[in-house]
Amino acid sequence: MKYEIKYKKKENIEFESLRIIFNGISFRINKCDLDTESYDVIEYLPGIYIKIYEKYPEFILSEIYNKISTCDTLIKKTILLIKFIRYRRLIEKMQETTILLEVKNMRDDVVIFENRKLLFENKKPYQDPINEKYMSTTNDISQGYDKFEYVDTSKIMYPIQSGGWGNRCIMKQIFGDLNLFHTYNDTYKFFEENEMHYTISQIKYLKNVCSRTGLCKTLLEKFTTNTYISSPENNWSDDITLKEKNGVYKILNGNHRVCCAKIFEIPYVKARVYKQPTCEKIEEHSLDDMKDNYQPITVRRPLNLCLTQDYYNILLKLGINRNHASEILEKGLRGKALIDYIEKTTGKNLLDLYREVNKK
Repeated sequence: MKYEIKYKKKENIEFESLRIIFNGISFRINKCDLDTESYDVIEYLPGIYIKIYEKYPEFILSEIYNKISTCDTLIKKTILLIKFIRYRRLIEKMQETTILLEVKNMRDDVVIFENRKLLFENKKPYQDPINEKYMSTTNDISQGYDKFEYVDTSKIMYPIQSGGWGNRCIMKQIFGDLNLFHTYNDTYKFFEENEMHYTISQIKYLKNVCSRTGLCKTLLEKFTTNTYISSPENNWSDDITLKEKNGVYKILNGNHRVCCAKIFEIPYVKARVYKQPTCEKIEEHSLDDMKDNYQPITVRRPLNLCLTQDYYNILLKLGINRNHASEILEKGLRGKALIDYIEKTTGKNLLDLYREVNKK
């Protein structure tokens, strides 16, 4: 998608009315972030390109001024000075700055506003369909009554934030060492945690690794032999605890146990369940409300540069060149489709890539 946005010299020269919301982080386009003299196209964020040019570039004045300073006759200096003044007045009255904006990123959440006008919106899909059903309401507090019951694991969302790496979750270790998963705010994220677990459930050889490793191995043996014993009903600290909304369950406690049960299709788990008494539909917010709710994050270097460089550098370390990395954005590859693309392009599966990283 391509957009052309024009600004008069005296109108909003810092372009503060142009805002990009990228995966929930707000960026205001500032003139100092862009190269106005070389007219180069800048990849401002992954797959989002900006080019700026001015109808009457101010560097023309600099050229005339330099000629005046080196001129050897008074007449020539006078003529150039008159020309300089005329150009300056013309620029002040008529200069127009144009921003050419092109979006080739179909992978990330991208919303672009110009003043109050929505120019572009791309929402990344939920990889696990039940997440969308849960997120379609606003009521997300642990109120209402609770009771123990057996819950269908297909109706439970994958963990959003579980603890532990290594022996507790080998997949977090593998994806983390490949920089495909992390919890930092100032680095590009290829996978959210629940998206990572859902993707693993679709890839047989990764499931096999889980079944032979660490906590998953122990839990799976107990689940499949029906020897898993849930905590006593008065032991609040170790219950599998869920919150139900719209027939979908969110994990409050017991992330690893539920994740293991879901990945290996254990049909039910016994859990303490909080029932929501009412669930209200999400209200439609105006674009003004939406854009004002996002706040920029302060980091050591410009965040847009940080995210863009990290996106390409992470893939480059896996053997994905810039052209293929751009194709991932343009095709909107996420989840299993992203893993399949990486493996096809590199000729290696994730385990091979993980071993290579840990040899270095």
